[in-house]
Amino acid sequence: MTSRRGFIKAGGLALFGIGLGGIPGFLADAVAGTTTPGLFKKKKILVCIFQRGAMDGLMAVTPFTDQYLKAARPGLFMTAAQGGKNKPLIDLDGKFGLHPAMSAFEPMFREKRMAIVHGIGSPNNTRSHFDAQDYMESGTPFSKGTASGWLNRAVGLLGHDAATTPFQGVSLTSSLPRSFYGDNPAVAIKNLSDFNIQLKGNQAGANMASKSFEDLYDQTSSGLLKNTGKESFDAIKMLEKTDTKNYKPDGRTVAQNGTGGTDHGRASCNFILGNSVSGGMVHGLVNPLAKENLEDGRDLAVTTDFRAVFSEVADKHLGIHNDKVLFPDWAGKQIGVMRGV
Repeated sequence: MTSRRGFIKAGGLALFGIGLGGIPGFLADAVAGTTTPGLFKKKKILVCIFQRGAMDGLMAVTPFTDQYLKAARPGLFMTAAQGGKNKPLIDLDGKFGLHPAMSAFEPMFREKRMAIVHGIGSPNNTRSHFDAQDYMESGTPFSKGTASGWLNRAVGLLGHDAATTPFQGVSLTSSLPRSFYGDNPAVAIKNLSDFNIQLKGNQAGANMASKSFEDLYDQTSSGLLKNTGKESFDAIKMLEKTDTKNYKPDGRTVAQNGTGGTDHGRASCNFILGNSVSGGMVHGLVNPLAKENLEDGRDLAVTTDFRAVFSEVADKHLGIHNDKVLFPDWAGKQIGVMRGV
């Protein structure tokens, strides 16, 4: 788990996530680029990026053929054919366009290594941004008193070999986020200098491995997701074993406001990256954005419960099949965003 800005800076280190086994062995294999079977070969990794800010899902992935949206956002609306000073949207499928600032995602979408889920959000329609965050991180949107986070419960369901590693959940933050609260072992690592590699009988090799990983870390200091997509995954030969998903607690209003921006809303979009996703598609449902189709007459309606996606990723990527523990008050259906293990 990491913040959006933290991931942009952290790059390769953000690949630490639940499902990771012995970290020293993983780093040694990763930096050396070996194909020697090791603990990394046995484990899958899930990287979660929680966007605590308010990304406008209708701006990030725009239904650019929707004339209601065009009328509601006269100063913000972009088309896939727009010229002039602004770059046009990147036409994904004739209906949805990716914002040009997110062009780093296009190659993975075309290669079917990235899927988008639109109209996703929480079934709890709270207008509190902080409550919405809490509900999503706990995975129980109608129970504010849940002590544990959904990622911590996932760690517990993965099983834990204390002889291999003292923890299976890692957060690139100064303290553990709400989603990692609970009884199962997890750790927060604020930056790379807090982490050292130890290789048996080979401190010179350990220093070289640390330096190599620091170089990968430093490459991401500028640019949106620079070197954190396909290049970083391929560099350490782990794309087959890693899935990355972003999620956020809420979206923005359909109509622009008096200052030319948007206000706190409901549904948004998620991005899921990896070789096991049903990529090259925009999943979910975005109805025509006429006022009668909007939640409370103003917001993109939630048509996909976030737990449907979280559950499917946990099931088909990590092999966690116990929704009663992972999301105790949910009994919905998966949406087909993953191709399977």
